[in-house]
Amino acid sequence: MADPFSNAVAYDESIDYNSTALFSGGIDPANLPEALVNGKCTAIYPHSRLRVNTVFEVVHSKGKETAYTDKHPAYDIVRGPSGQGLSEGYFPEIAAVANRVNATIAYDQLHVDAYLDWLDGTSPKNAEGSLKGVPTLFGGNFQSGDSRSDPLSRDVSADSK
Repeated sequence: MADPFSNAVAYDESIDYNSTALFSGGIDPANLPEALVNGKCTAIYPHSRLRVNTVFEVVHSKGKETAYTDKHPAYDIVRGPSGQGLSEGYFPEIAAVANRVNATIAYDQLHVDAYLDWLDGTSPKNAEGSLKGVPTLFGGNFQSGDSRSDPLSRDVSADSK
């Protein structure tokens, strides 16, 4: 049974507008935890939980362009406590992708394409924010799979049980 007094916070696909869509519409403020701020209940975004800046926030505060891609809009956290650390974020929702190696490869290709767009000084379709040229700093992640059997047809969900 969950502790009703727990302060655990979920910052995953459950905070999306629609986690079944590849481009989920971003973070739905109605799905965020709230805190009393200046006498008013306020949605607490992932970046608001940080107490120290991020490298993206430091670089962006110097007037440089930054970009980041990851698997959930909740990776808003890299923006840093100010919420201003990214010029552009690109967050296709992994929960909308079939748990198959081929689908994961196609999903990772979205990230590769975003990196290539950024190197060209352009923005991937469905990105949040805008760039004014090639980012000084960009980053992201790739998904991993299990290659112990046929990598094109293996259902990787069995490995997580």
